Amino acid sequence: KTPNGTSSGLNNALTATGRPRHPLTDTPGTDLEARMVSLPEGRVALVWQAFTGGNFEILLRVFDGETWGAPQNVSTHAASDWRPALCADSRGDIAIVWDSYRYGSYDVLMRILSEGSLSPTRAISVTPAYEANATAVWDQKGRLWVAWEEGTEGWGKDQGAVVPKPKPVTGLYARRVTRLAVVEGDRLLKPKADVTQMPGVELRQFVENPRLCVGREGTIYLAFRTVHQQVRLHPWGHGRFRTDRAWETYVSALSGKAWTRPLGIPHHYGRIGSSPVPVALPEGGLCVIQHSDERSYEDIRRMTQNTILAADIPAVAGD
Repeated sequence: KTPNGTSSGLNNALTATGRPRHPLTDTPGTDLEARMVSLPEGRVALVWQAFTGGNFEILLRVFDGETWGAPQNVSTHAASDWRPALCADSRGDIAIVWDSYRYGSYDVLMRILSEGSLSPTRAISVTPAYEANATAVWDQKGRLWVAWEEGTEGWGKDQGAVVPKPKPVTGLYARRVTRLAVVEGDRLLKPKADVTQMPGVELRQFVENPRLCVGREGTIYLAFRTVHQQVRLHPWGHGRFRTDRAWETYVSALSGKAWTRPLGIPHHYGRIGSSPVPVALPEGGLCVIQHSDERSYEDIRRMTQNTILAADIPAVAGD
C-alpha cells in the first residue's frame, strides 16, 4: 500500500538488493499498465495509467540515477486515456504512445519528452475504428515505428436490442488487425511492407496485441498474438457445437520490403490478456518472453499451470 492508504500504487522491488522499498506512485486512485525503459547514464523512465481527477490519465516519471522526478501528466485531457507504452533513443529522448477516447472513439496518440520538455500531442491514427494497445520503437536511423491493433467502427456500442444505440455498432471482439506507421521528423509515413499481408496471417480474423523491437543488427521485429479456434461437438449439447479459443504468440521480421512468415513460439497457448515481451539480444536477434497457462492442443480450454517462458529468435537481415 502507498502511504495514503491506497492498495494499487506501484512499488519498486529493490528489497532483494537490500534497499528499502518505496512507492513510485501516490495518486489516490488506481495505478496500472506500468511500463519502464532504460535511458543513458543509468536513468530510467516509468509510464503508467492513473485514475486521477475523475478519469484515466497517462503519467510519466524519470529516475536520474539518484532520485525520482515528479510525475508529469502526458495525456492532459478530460477524456480517459489508456494503455501507455514508451521507448527511448540513444540520446535519451522518450516517446510515449497511448490510446485516447477524446475524439469519440479509441485513437492512438504520441508525445516525446526531450531534454525535460514534452512535445505537443501528436495523432498517429484517428479514425472511427477502434485503435488501441500501441507500441513503439526507434530504429537505428532515428525513425520512430508505432504499431497498434485496429478493431471495428462502433466498437463496444452493441448494447443489445433494448438499449438505443448509434450506427454502426459492433461487439467487443469482432475483428482485430495490426497497423503500422513510421514517424520521421514532421512526416507520418506508411511502411511499404503491409503488415496485414504478412504470409500466413492475411486471412486471420484476429492479429492483435503487437509489440515492436529493434535488433542489434537493426532489424525491426514484430511480436503479436492471434487466436486459435477449435469447433467441437459439445459433449452435453445434444448435437450442438461449441467454439473453444486460446491465444498464440508469433514473431515476424521486416526483411527487405516484406515481412517474413511468422514464427510461432513453442508452448505459447494462453489467455487473451497475455502480452509478448520481445527483447533485443547482444549478439543479434531477440528473446521473446511470454506467459503461458500450459493449455494443450487436445483441449485448449483447460488451463493447467501459469508459466513464464523465453524463446530466442535468430537474427534476420533487415532492409
